[in-house]
Amino acid sequence: MILGAALLGALLLWLAVSSGEHETNRAPRTGFVFGAWKVLYDTDAPSSRVLLAAIGLALLFAAGVALLERRIATRARRSEDLHRLPLAPKIVMAETRGIDHGPVTITVLVPAHNEAACIGQTLRSLQSQSQRPERIVVVADNCTDATEDIALALGVEVFTTIGNTRKKAGGLNQALRELLPGQGENDLVMVMDADTTLDDGFLEAAAPGG
Repeated sequence: MILGAALLGALLLWLAVSSGEHETNRAPRTGFVFGAWKVLYDTDAPSSRVLLAAIGLALLFAAGVALLERRIATRARRSEDLHRLPLAPKIVMAETRGIDHGPVTITVLVPAHNEAACIGQTLRSLQSQSQRPERIVVVADNCTDATEDIALALGVEVFTTIGNTRKKAGGLNQALRELLPGQGENDLVMVMDADTTLDDGFLEAAAPGG
């Protein structure tokens, strides 16, 4: 489609340039808009040559934008390491077809900053799931209240950030750097806000095969 639009635009431009049609140029008229802005205008329709050139330029511009967007989108879908970390699902599926990676596991990360008022309810909603997560990790980011104590009392893991200045994203990145190297092909990671609760069947329905 991009190639077709570019070729059509080029053809129209070529027709406009090579056209031998000669039309008399008329001086534009002068008028005022709202009595303040002086403008030039012409009541005659543009010539066919001008229209062809305008359409051709528009198609060439559209083709250029589409080509640039396609290049950017394609690059964004590629991994920096195509051999070790392919992002295309077809490649991953072809390489892992017929291989059993074991049962699906779920690890839930709960980023929290001074969430003592609600963290307990959030964690209990995870612990009451029909398919309980294998790990629940509270990512405690610069907490000065009882968030960490409540999480430990409920028997979940606590990851305390160190020197984080990038708020929730920074805290999660610190935790993921520790977590991801030990994850397998069937190990899932879910991020859940500390002021959120889930229906008891959410994880069972969301996990593959649920």
